[in-house]
Amino acid sequence: MSRPAAGAPLVASGIIMKGVGGLYEVLLDSGQQLSCRLRGRLRRGTQTPLPGDRAELIQSGDAAVPWIIDRLSPRHSFLLRPPVANLDRIFLCFSVSQPEPDLLLLDKLLILSAVASIEPVIIWTKAELLPQPQRSLLTAPYELTGYTSFCSDVCSVPAQQLLALVKGKLIAFAGPSGVGKSTLLNCLLGAAHMETGQVSQRLQRGRHTTRHVELFPFAGGFLADTPGFSSLELPVVGLRPEECICGYPEFQQAARQCRYQDCHHLSEPDCAVKALVLQQPKLQDRYDRYVTFRKELDARPSYRQNRLI
Repeated sequence: MSRPAAGAPLVASGIIMKGVGGLYEVLLDSGQQLSCRLRGRLRRGTQTPLPGDRAELIQSGDAAVPWIIDRLSPRHSFLLRPPVANLDRIFLCFSVSQPEPDLLLLDKLLILSAVASIEPVIIWTKAELLPQPQRSLLTAPYELTGYTSFCSDVCSVPAQQLLALVKGKLIAFAGPSGVGKSTLLNCLLGAAHMETGQVSQRLQRGRHTTRHVELFPFAGGFLADTPGFSSLELPVVGLRPEECICGYPEFQQAARQCRYQDCHHLSEPDCAVKALVLQQPKLQDRYDRYVTFRKELDARPSYRQNRLI
């Protein structure tokens, strides 16, 4: 905390750990955690404070809640699902079976991560449930994206590799309920040699009980505990049609060779993206999902005014 001139309110700064019912928990740079409310002008503003936001606090003069959030720092990233600010990496967890992988949801999350400048890491869980040949058919198209990806099963979780990507970063795990995120988180806790305590107890709970995002200090950074979800609508978050391709880096490179600079990669002649798909049939399913998203966004322009990412 800094001490301003006599008569001025005490000032402190830190990171928002969670927000529930208008009350925010802020971890100060000093290590102290404070409960705060928002200043009136922030409540009326367009930017809703989120876990991960850097906040500046001042004393409120109210004994019940002595601190208020006076100012939010600019964000370098922001996601609506899960709602977290300033993420560095997001671990996208999808099981190869039980439940069946929702590749539409995976591709949507890859698009949103790319637009928000957040590095995605794909983790295929429950790998033991699918024989290697079928598993390769599922994962091979994503190996062409250049994204980091791992497979995990009941006997082998790449905890040390994941821990290396977590250290010093603000990270979140996202994906449908029931894919094994709890197992991965618990393995990370073990790899970091953390004793059972607030973090481990909290993350060992059933994921369906999580109703809001909460950050926990972890490995020199922060780990976001997030609710599971099974649906995500791209038009609702204000995604522009031309941003769809951001989640398809294998297509972005080919798109530079299209005849038309504003090619939609749908029915235009001399489209290098369509030519690439013809050359590499394993990309067909990814391309079909791109087409689905592009047409959906082209058909629903009214949402573009409600930019949420």
